[in-house]
Amino acid sequence: MGIIKNCRLFQSGKAIMHFRHTGNQVLFTCKKKGNENILKKDSREPLVSIVTSTFNSSRTAGRAIESVLGQTYSNIEYIIADGESSDNTLEIAESYRPQFEKRGFKYIILCSRDSGMYAGMNKGIEAASGKLVGMVNSDDCYEPQIVETAVEEYKKKKFDLFYADVNIIDENGRKLTEKKAKRMRYFFTTRHWNHPTTFVPKRIYNIRKYDETFQYYADWDFVLWIFKNSRNIAVINRPLSNFSLGGKTTRQGIRTLKKKYAERRQGYRNNGYSKLYSVECFFMEFVKEAVVRILSK
Repeated sequence: MGIIKNCRLFQSGKAIMHFRHTGNQVLFTCKKKGNENILKKDSREPLVSIVTSTFNSSRTAGRAIESVLGQTYSNIEYIIADGESSDNTLEIAESYRPQFEKRGFKYIILCSRDSGMYAGMNKGIEAASGKLVGMVNSDDCYEPQIVETAVEEYKKKKFDLFYADVNIIDENGRKLTEKKAKRMRYFFTTRHWNHPTTFVPKRIYNIRKYDETFQYYADWDFVLWIFKNSRNIAVINRPLSNFSLGGKTTRQGIRTLKKKYAERRQGYRNNGYSKLYSVECFFMEFVKEAVVRILSK
């Protein structure tokens, strides 16, 4: 694997940087001399894992990484799951390590070939040791209070799913609009749910992860499964993350639209929802295409 050639052992006065090759995966870690972990954790607050799936994400990854560093919550584990990028994504990710050490955040970079975005997410979930797991895509970014807010809600009701309002931004980070989150009881649609703000307990991911046969909507398939099996949902009406229109799930074309429609419909079918949701799938893809075109002007 090409990245191994660039992996070296770094040593300074206090810390040793090294990698461990496990199967087809390279795991970067940080340890103190004597095998003591230098990353301090606040045992009074639950550990929260955040995962970013990357592949040739050098243009935007810095923004996502910095939004994790900027969190008001103090006990965070950040996992970058890379699919063997051929650009300098890994170098950019590694350059932030001193800042994560300074904040006392656990920082893990995984590198192995995978089948796409959801495979990367699953790879990160497998490595996660936090009580809660959040996903921030490489072209999106968190608001500073998102992790603290999710933990506060979890303490109150031990939710199975958490989500909130989201800002829609362009590729330059400029806010275009805001998408509200709503609690869903009888009608389930992506128009009321925002993946960039989602947090799920690790215990839920231990039961089921993302279906890697999906290219665009494995996250919605997963959330539909949660809605089908739980009503313990936390919804916050405050924008806690930023979704970029330049991401994979907003890139359109006739073939892409057909594929997205089919995946939306399959998610409903997989989880035993009415066939009438096929109309919702068609409507949402049509509206989403129109909105993206308007906001991109």
